[in-house]
Amino acid sequence: MVDKVEKYREMMDLFRTYFTFSKRFYSEEIKFTKLTPQQGRTLMYIEENPGTIQRQLADSFHLRNASELIC
Repeated sequence: MVDKVEKYREMMDLFRTYFTFSKRFYSEEIKFTKLTPQQGRTLMYIEENPGTIQRQLADSFHLRNASELIC
């Protein structure tokens, strides 16, 4: 039987893999623009979620204040 520590480590490995591939994906998507990866992710999020307000962006990207999103 798999114990909690092993499950936790497996989950963290999956998160790490997800974030690594996500970063690569977004970097490739915006390679030919002058946007930062964060700006690219933000624009893609807004495109997929029309009518998004700044507070929703901050929550989705786990930022403390909506003003942190302004570049």
